[in-house]
Amino acid sequence: AAAAAAAAAAAAAADGVAMLAAVAAAASSAAAFSTTPFFAAVPLGPHADRTLGDALAPLCRGRPGSRCHRRPARRGLTQAASTASAVGGAVDKALLDAVREKVASMGNGAAWSEAVAVLAAATQSTPEEAETCLAKGFGWSMWLAMNRPGYFKPELPEAEALGVGLAWLTSPQGPLCLSASELRAAVAAAPKAYLRSPHASYEDALASAPEAYREPEAFRALLLRDPRVLELTYDCEGSCAAQCARCWRPSLMRLTGGALGEVKVDSAATDGRFRAPTQWGRPGR
Repeated sequence: AAAAAAAAAAAAAADGVAMLAAVAAAASSAAAFSTTPFFAAVPLGPHADRTLGDALAPLCRGRPGSRCHRRPARRGLTQAASTASAVGGAVDKALLDAVREKVASMGNGAAWSEAVAVLAAATQSTPEEAETCLAKGFGWSMWLAMNRPGYFKPELPEAEALGVGLAWLTSPQGPLCLSASELRAAVAAAPKAYLRSPHASYEDALASAPEAYREPEAFRALLLRDPRVLELTYDCEGSCAAQCARCWRPSLMRLTGGALGEVKVDSAATDGRFRAPTQWGRPGR
């Protein structure tokens, strides 16, 4: 028995050495990388009909939540904003049914419908699209995702306050002056920021923005590129305060494509190159 066990161990060791050698050979081959993951074509020892990829497949079947599960790549906001056919993206029927049922049980169906009509008119969208966005902006989608807990209280939008905020966002005399299509894309990107006191969010975002974007014109241009900047109402000044979701610092790499607040300088002196501001600056400094 001991001899048989020793023979089996030796065979396994030899199999492992052969497999590692094959992996190294495949990794050094550009063709293996250019077509499929290199391990998918590596023969598994003497089993010519099996590859390392075949052996690893049972370990990860792509189930949601597993480490190997591949989630679909998130679409860039510029592409999403250009597809302005819906306020909140695809209409979530399950979400709308749950919200309507709960709102009706609270006796607030008329108030909810009025807010939906206000948003649909301002964004030139369908009622279902506007309703989906209101549900996301006022906490109803979170409530449903948490399995409708009694302790979590999503808010009901007030049609009058909602209309005032949307009018400010689209006013020709306002700092943003958004068109209906621009407003639709903005609400799709950040419903909470644009539907709940957008003027206050704008003031906070402008005050905490990097110096290069603190002028209203520059801020508006950045907002049109990425409407989510209205959510950025905090600057940790390099000392993290666990407010990353609304902090400018971690977002600027995404907003500027890799540079912290690029601004163009004199083309004669720099050959048209860009540089990043050396300091952010704060009001009163």
